[in-house]
This record gives sequence, C-alpha cells and structure tokens, in this order.
Amino acid sequence: MRDQDSGDCVQIKQRLRALCDEAGRPEAVIRIACRELETFFVGDWEAIAIAFEKPALAAHARSAKFRAPDHLGSPYEELKRVLPFYGKRDGARRISRAMVPERNRSTSFQFLFKALSGF
Repeated sequence: MRDQDSGDCVQIKQRLRALCDEAGRPEAVIRIACRELETFFVGDWEAIAIAFEKPALAAHARSAKFRAPDHLGSPYEELKRVLPFYGKRDGARRISRAMVPERNRSTSFQFLFKALSGF
C-alpha cells in the first residue's frame, strides 16, 4: 500500500510487483491510494465529522466535488481547508476509527477493502 502522489499508477505497481517477486512474495496484494491516503478519508465525510466532532462537515458528502474523491488534486489540502489544524497522523488515527467501508466513495479505498476482506 502506498500513495500515488504524482507518479504513474501502472509504473508504481509494476515496480512494487517486481520488488515483491524479488523478495519471494509473488502473492502479495498491491494497492495504490490514488493521489494521497487522504483520498480514503474524504471518501467518508461522515467519519471526518465524527472524528473531529463537527457534524456540519458531513454535508461535504453531498458536494459534487467529493463524489469521486480519487479525482481530487490534493485531498490533504481539502482537509486543511475545512480543518486548518489538520495533521496527517492525528487525522489518520481519528478518521480511521470512524470510517464505514461501505459508505466510502473512494474507488481506490474500495479496491483495498475488497482485497483485504477476501472479496
């Protein structure tokens, strides 16, 4: 699991696949978070609202901008815009506890969830 950042998904996955093969782990599951890990978080605005005790943030889920979070330029910047004090580690800890996988709109999150769930 790694962020795409500004890299090419196909090239990143090929490089990681080669590393797994070299390490004798060809069965390893590789998933790329499109752009940033924060994509997974903005895929579930209700979790963000719960995590930061700001119920009004859940309304962002209805915004067209967040219907396809994997297409956002910088989900991290979107979180900083609505939560100026947002920190990556603290945010990840808080939000991940409140996430509901079935509610998440991030396609890359759904691929990861299905891989880890054995679907």
